[in-house]
Amino acid sequence: PDFGRTKAGRLPLDAYAAWAYRRLTALAEGRGSRAYEAADRRLSSLYQDRALRWVAVGLAGSFAYLAASGLAFALFTTRGMYGLVLLVHVVTGGLFAACLAAFLVLRANDNVAGPEGFVIDRFALRKFPRALPPELLRPVLFWIFIAAGLVLTVTALGSMLRFFTFDAQTELIEVHRWSALAATLAAMAFYDSVFLAGD
Repeated sequence: PDFGRTKAGRLPLDAYAAWAYRRLTALAEGRGSRAYEAADRRLSSLYQDRALRWVAVGLAGSFAYLAASGLAFALFTTRGMYGLVLLVHVVTGGLFAACLAAFLVLRANDNVAGPEGFVIDRFALRKFPRALPPELLRPVLFWIFIAAGLVLTVTALGSMLRFFTFDAQTELIEVHRWSALAATLAAMAFYDSVFLAGD
């Protein structure tokens, strides 16, 4: 097969890498410093404990690379991930799993109980709110991301074991991709509705 061919006539992978490099360079200059300061302030307000902030930074940074590298190969090439990108993807996956476990231990207690007054009346389901209350949004996104991250970790480890047949490994890869999509959507929703928004 022609592994250099792209999908759906999209830009080749090297053009995407060049575009991403230009965008990251522009972000680091000028407005990038102000954005970094604003993000640091927001992160400090969300997670006041310094150790928790480092865990959150490690979790976000590792997940950002995993999502970017996985998405790039899924969209811009017909070949699976390979080479140095795959090696860094695997190593970063280990960092992601460790940070995810630490984040779960440190933040699970704050995301267990729902907001006061959010009671489902089984005899009057028409009173059930049509939208998630703001107080419930963060715990829901938290547990969706944790569940998706756990499935990502298990499927990644499972695909490295010899206990599964080729067909089973193919299914694991598919589950891994769908879990990555769920985690990405949850992270995007958290960033947009919780991290950028004030409490």
